[in-house]
Amino acid sequence: LYFRSDPEFSLSTPSDVRALATTLATYRNFPFINHSEPFWPEKFIDWSNRYHCSEGFVCCNMSNSLFNNAFLDYCLRNSTSYIFTSYNDTPLFDNNSFALSGYTAMLPTHLSYSHRFHRLSQTFSRLSSLSPDHGWWAPEWAIISTW
Repeated sequence: LYFRSDPEFSLSTPSDVRALATTLATYRNFPFINHSEPFWPEKFIDWSNRYHCSEGFVCCNMSNSLFNNAFLDYCLRNSTSYIFTSYNDTPLFDNNSFALSGYTAMLPTHLSYSHRFHRLSQTFSRLSSLSPDHGWWAPEWAIISTW
């Protein structure tokens, strides 16, 4: 299995974070997924909206006038101390620089696995409709064994 990074992936602006949260919320509501629990980007936005900002301190509330985009990376990292993350829903940070390098989310589905090609191809057709322009999908077992 071939893995590659996506140089187009970025969460460097509030718009990037909101776009990812909106995409994941849309995916969660597809009938064959129907996953009720919000994903980390959605939780980050809620956390950010509740963040109390004070003059002279870092502000992580993206809607507050004191918010400075230069601190978004810090806010993303800081939020993981307050927002539950797990191996299947988490931002990925570089071990050396601590820079955000990616995000992983597992989308549980109600699709039945089958070795019969016609059933399996329907599953992959549905999943391919979710594929982002510059993203990629991998089976969970491959990610876990590589991680």
